[in-house]
Amino acid sequence: MAAIDTRAVNDAWGHDEHAKSAAQEAEWPAVLAHVSGEQAYTLIEIGRSAEAVEMIRHVHRTHRGQIPALLRAWLSAAEAEAASVVGDKVTCRNALDQAARLLPEHDHPDPELPYLALNRHHLARWRGTTWFGSLTLTPSRICGGRWQGWTGRSTGLRQGCGAIWGTHC
Repeated sequence: MAAIDTRAVNDAWGHDEHAKSAAQEAEWPAVLAHVSGEQAYTLIEIGRSAEAVEMIRHVHRTHRGQIPALLRAWLSAAEAEAASVVGDKVTCRNALDQAARLLPEHDHPDPELPYLALNRHHLARWRGTTWFGSLTLTPSRICGGRWQGWTGRSTGLRQGCGAIWGTHC
């Protein structure tokens, strides 16, 4: 993921392909599924989010019975993020709901997945990020409507909107 974080898309893709080959050779479906999910983020980064959704769905279909529930929850959350980017709110919501159902009740790390951290708190933050990312942000979307009548706590929000957009809400 470091390569994609630095926008070295070709390096990221090549790294993921190399990791997928190694996971296939080692017959390690959890690593293969995780790397495929990570590779979906490369697709998102280059503007091919619909393909990212399809890639993650393919991973779900192919490895469903071979990977731990925690990894399936992570894949569902990743699918939600990709769906959010393409504006598919129904898929986004359904995938996040599925992730919540799949998430183990305990917060103990899974020894089979030392590279994956996901718990209810992470998922709640992910839900907020995907929901917020699916919005078309305008001053009225952020500040207007139902927030107009708020008092006290909304003052900072209205001031923040004014600072961002140069308007008063």
